[in-house]
Amino acid sequence: MTYFGQINKTVKATSTADAYVEVLTGGAVADHVKANTAANSTEKYETNETFEDDAYVLYTFSEKEDEIQSVELAKSVAGTVTKVENDKKVDASKNKNVTINGETYKASATMANEILDKVSPKNDYTLYLDSYGYGIFVEEEEYVSTDFALLKDYRDKSSFDTNRALLVLADGTEKIVDTAKNYKKAGSDHLDIGTIVTYKVNDANEYTLKEVKTTEATAPLSSKTTALKDYQASTKFKMETDKATITTGTSDKNAKGTIYANSKTTFVVWNKADEEWTSYTGIKNAPSVQAAPGKGAVAFWYCKGTSTIATIVYIVPMNDDIVEDTNNKNIFIAGESVSNYVHDGDDYYTYNAVVGGEIKTVKVDASAKVYKADGKTLATDKDGNTIKAYALNGIYGKYSTDSDGFITKLVEYKDTADKTYAIGVGLDKNSEDYTVIVNTAGAKKTITVDDDAKFYNVDKDGDITAGSYKTSVVKDEDDNAYYIVEDGMVTTMYVEEVETKDAANGTVTLENSVNNNNADITVDNGADAVVLTVVAKGATKNDVVESYQWYKDGKKLAAETGKTLTIATDKASGSEYYCKVVFANDKVNGNGVKEVTSDSIKVTVNAYVQTANVAVYFTLNGNKDTTVGTDVVTVKVQGGVLATVTAADVTPKLPAGYKLDVKSGLPAGVTIGGTPEVIVTVVSE
Repeated sequence: MTYFGQINKTVKATSTADAYVEVLTGGAVADHVKANTAANSTEKYETNETFEDDAYVLYTFSEKEDEIQSVELAKSVAGTVTKVENDKKVDASKNKNVTINGETYKASATMANEILDKVSPKNDYTLYLDSYGYGIFVEEEEYVSTDFALLKDYRDKSSFDTNRALLVLADGTEKIVDTAKNYKKAGSDHLDIGTIVTYKVNDANEYTLKEVKTTEATAPLSSKTTALKDYQASTKFKMETDKATITTGTSDKNAKGTIYANSKTTFVVWNKADEEWTSYTGIKNAPSVQAAPGKGAVAFWYCKGTSTIATIVYIVPMNDDIVEDTNNKNIFIAGESVSNYVHDGDDYYTYNAVVGGEIKTVKVDASAKVYKADGKTLATDKDGNTIKAYALNGIYGKYSTDSDGFITKLVEYKDTADKTYAIGVGLDKNSEDYTVIVNTAGAKKTITVDDDAKFYNVDKDGDITAGSYKTSVVKDEDDNAYYIVEDGMVTTMYVEEVETKDAANGTVTLENSVNNNNADITVDNGADAVVLTVVAKGATKNDVVESYQWYKDGKKLAAETGKTLTIATDKASGSEYYCKVVFANDKVNGNGVKEVTSDSIKVTVNAYVQTANVAVYFTLNGNKDTTVGTDVVTVKVQGGVLATVTAADVTPKLPAGYKLDVKSGLPAGVTIGGTPEVIVTVVSE
């Protein structure tokens, strides 16, 4: 028989184990389909195929082998349900039908009875099919698994004209909503305070809440509880930043005493002093919570299916001093990127920002407020005016968002004993020591850079790009630096480009290919071509080369507008060369263009000298038959035809024991062509 399941996780192969997927066959899945009684709540299936977490799958199971035989991704159809047909006697042995987008699908034998009973025509659903095309699981749209909330309080129509609920959303926002049902009233729809729910909103802005299976807590959920603080606090609750294991210390025998967290787990923590919730994503970003006798914590959590990995955790510390939040919820906002005032049903501004190391665009509510580090006093600018939503810039220690993701509150960064935030003007560095030099509070500070430090570049328009120590920390007297120092080392720095007070400028030198310096050079005719190269360096990182133009003896060389100039050596010459370089800088207050002329280099090419090899016969009487030695000399040729061999040419070639005769016949004229030769008379020494 084919069963319906859900992928809990995919595990890669190791040196000791094959790759496998973990399939949820019970728990949350069993709430939707008939349980596979032969399977455990989770089953492993060895496969090299990978699936996304939470993906719905079809699997076959062998009771004899007690294991899954196959797993495949479940096909689905989505659309509006127009008709549902249930068996008159609600007989589980008889299939029922559901019509989506005009197509009718029979329910598989493994689809739970009550599922189709709860499907409402005119609403949108996704129907998952088995291998025969029968419906095996149906899921209503708009119930998004990541839309979690904690039920904090509720009222019924006896107190208001509508049913209402007070929810704590996953982003830490508290929101009072109208509900379609009375969840306070005892009955099938009742929800206990402290229940974690998912929700959807209809066109009338009414919320429908759906309890996750199952909310666990540090104390059993109870219909008698009227407030979160009424739950028994655990004095053994322990959670440490960047450690996966969480000790819940629960008194509920049906709840887990130990759960685990990862980079995707959401934590929503109540701050009693500030009377606000703060949301964190990932155990690395979450605070540490260490309960103690008399200083406990109430917690509520949801783990998918039978997994022990928490999807979301709500924590209510009875005392704030048991929470150590060293990470905070930092955000960097690039002030120059602020948009115009936007009104599209909401009123807000957009900014370029860095949130959790991710470069993104954020929306800031037009009425958002900025508070000092105490979280209670409104922050002011240098003129003493309250900071407005359109005037944000720099790093903030905390922020809050509403259910639509709009930032509604920001809190200035709060320094701790080992972690501080500073703003500097002007940068430099010592690469050998891996340090940054920054002018902060009127004094230059040299600070060591952490090996894992993060750098970001912010241009004059507020556009943000990821940087590095090499590319971001460049000598500049005007750039702003927003940075965090932890344990004496820079861990994060945002470098903001600022228009310099100076005009565009730079330095220009020439190098030749002969000796790689800028000196005058002389080469012979026919030597390798001489290449001159411009070395141009801007005065600041924003000074860039716009153009090159070469000159010869004061005259512009047409088409020679590159970084190099090649000089031929095929004929005698002697000329001076230089280059004019134009620097441009669009980030200055003064002249944005500057022409700089290099020093000149004189290149001299010697005249061409033709040579020829001449055979020399050393004889005793001027005849070849008395030759006592032969050799070859190289001599200059005039006019390409005539050459002269002199005594100086042949003396180094004389045979041992001989000297030139006074009647040597030298100097001798030679005609070049054929095999040129000369006879030289010698005598014994």
